[in-house]
Amino acid sequence: MNKKEVISNKQAIALIALFIIGEASIYIQGIVAGKDIWIAMLLAVMAAIPFFIMFARLHALFPNKNIFDIMEICFGKIVGKIFIVIFIWYAFHSLALLFEDIGFFIRTVMIMETPCIVTTSVFAVISAYITKQGIEVFGRWAEIFLIVPIVLEIIILLLLIPKLDPGNLLPVAYEGVKPILEGAFLSFGFPFMYVIGFTMIFSFSAEKNSPYKIYLTGLFVGAVLLIIIYIIVILVLGDDLAEGFYYPSYVMVSRISIGNFLQRFDIIAAVIYLIGIYVQGNVFLLATCNGVAKLFNCDDYRFIVLPIAFLAVNLSILEMESIMAFFDFAINVWPYYVIPFEIIIPVITWIAAEIKSKKIGKNPSRNSKGLVEQAK
Repeated sequence: MNKKEVISNKQAIALIALFIIGEASIYIQGIVAGKDIWIAMLLAVMAAIPFFIMFARLHALFPNKNIFDIMEICFGKIVGKIFIVIFIWYAFHSLALLFEDIGFFIRTVMIMETPCIVTTSVFAVISAYITKQGIEVFGRWAEIFLIVPIVLEIIILLLLIPKLDPGNLLPVAYEGVKPILEGAFLSFGFPFMYVIGFTMIFSFSAEKNSPYKIYLTGLFVGAVLLIIIYIIVILVLGDDLAEGFYYPSYVMVSRISIGNFLQRFDIIAAVIYLIGIYVQGNVFLLATCNGVAKLFNCDDYRFIVLPIAFLAVNLSILEMESIMAFFDFAINVWPYYVIPFEIIIPVITWIAAEIKSKKIGKNPSRNSKGLVEQAK
């Protein structure tokens, strides 16, 4: 196999933070919590922390290995490849859904006459180009662009100060605990547990990387940026109005105007969304390609990047019924559909990894090569 690509801690943190922001910057999955969305988000973050530690633990146990490698080491070639196929499907389907989402977004709020297949195909070509450059280039790009949503959020907040109504956040928990817990559950599955995609592309060096720092700092930065956006949305729109829009953040920013000559600030929300969704798309495209390359013992994934990207476009078009059907799936199906991919299989893999390391009687983080050889 080719030499594993290595990125710095800062680059990996930037990737995770931008990934978490992504679609969630403009579409609020846990909006059922209403004005208490910030509480729901905090609960979702707390629930996600043990799993992020688990992801980091897998990387610490197996330096220079992604989860596809780890599955084959822990479960053997046959069972390992079954798990690999399952994760390939998860990554590929997630990619197709991202294509579907960007197609609906562009058509709904920006270029209404453009067929979805055009926007998704353009997105696929750009994603394929970035993915073929490798994760090192991708990481450098993310480190530079992380500042963009931070600066834009500050601009949004300053411009919306006259429209902020603190009363929209009160009273706290007026509808009871149930909506908050439901919002936390929805937000836990997306965007936070979505980060399982990084276990398929990261292969950290024991000498150069700190997986615990990367995952937890990325979670913290991404969550803080999202919670700030959601609080501003509620302060400006109120919970009743926010729940009535597919893209409440976009609607919120569209309300910014300076006199009669400076308008269309909604481009700010679109920029944050597009940066984040490109990160998400590239992560799942690279994850799918890594999995397929591992499944067929290919030395390089780059030659399959463009074909897989357009297969995902085709799947997105086949699934693309209407924006209402898309959001119905996101709210009522996705949180349960992803449980095996985001919780059950990762937990099983982590338990198997701990058992494997103890059985061999060595610390895999010091001698991963020896672990792999003995596992075979």
